[in-house]
Amino acid sequence: MRPLTLADIPPPAVFAAARSELKQRVIAHKAARRVAVGDCASLLFEDRETLRWQVLEMCRVEGVRDAAGVQRELDIYNELLPVEGALSATLFIEIGEPGQVRAELDRLIGLDEYVSMQIGGEYIRAGFDPRQMEEDRISAVQYLRFALSPAQLRAFADPAVPLRLAISHPNYAHTAEIGGETRASLLQDLRGGAPPLLDFAAYAPAPAPASVQIGEILERAKQAAVDYYQLTGKPLGITGEIGEYEAMRLLGLTLAEARESGYDATDENGVHYQIKTRSLSSAARKKSQRIGSINLRHSWDFVLLVLMDENFQTLEIWKARRDAVEEALNAPGSRARNERRALAISKFKQIGEMVWPSER
Repeated sequence: MRPLTLADIPPPAVFAAARSELKQRVIAHKAARRVAVGDCASLLFEDRETLRWQVLEMCRVEGVRDAAGVQRELDIYNELLPVEGALSATLFIEIGEPGQVRAELDRLIGLDEYVSMQIGGEYIRAGFDPRQMEEDRISAVQYLRFALSPAQLRAFADPAVPLRLAISHPNYAHTAEIGGETRASLLQDLRGGAPPLLDFAAYAPAPAPASVQIGEILERAKQAAVDYYQLTGKPLGITGEIGEYEAMRLLGLTLAEARESGYDATDENGVHYQIKTRSLSSAARKKSQRIGSINLRHSWDFVLLVLMDENFQTLEIWKARRDAVEEALNAPGSRARNERRALAISKFKQIGEMVWPSER
């Protein structure tokens, strides 16, 4: 049977969403794979689905979320998976009276020599985990395995051949027939394993909207740009993209398609905006600074100026009408204004209005 891997373990949020439904299916699955042998003993035959549930529950209860921690749980429980040509089971010894548990377990010391599976006239003795065995005591939970020969595998698949479990300990002797539903389920183990009980993909959250994904990307990019500048003294060149996103987020705009001619965003009324951005340190904010070139050849209604600090946190957003911008750019006296179409930040503030924050 194929071992469980990290790919078989859904993220905690997905498991939380699917847990109630999966729990009901696991309960039904286990019921078909549990065989009571007498009053106090039962065997639960394990497979990928029973053990995946154990891993998921252990990680949930213990708060294990990192891949290394989940892998440790997988390593533990994969040891209980049946190997080719074998069945694995957990043996539970259930003592009703708490005060009698130790005494009753002591009566069953040596149990590992007396558990078997009967296929027709052949007995297959269970192999117990030697790490659990002690000479003078026994655990109430034991892990065991039945290894079948090719001939026994063929007989197991024949519903006409009787199939039983037997415990023949001197102090506890019982047999139990393995019924048709259980036999069919175990036969799947011998043929590679049953299909998954649940498709976790149906419980995965819907992908985040593009705007959310863009925001997450730009948040990472902001930190990368800060780190890059600290190491090199050079800007990373993402200020414009961050400013456009911030204007969209804070003012409720819709960004234009890539390479849209002449404007960067629109509002709900179809008004077109060209967006300019400056990222300034506290020292730079005290000096005269200019914004990037403003293109007058294309159709737009307003220019937005997004001002950010050196960590790309938005400080203010200013808006100026096209006619006011054109008048300022065409006014005589400044080569930067007339030829490069670049306004000083202080001039832009004079002809515009602050739109974010809305109150100062």
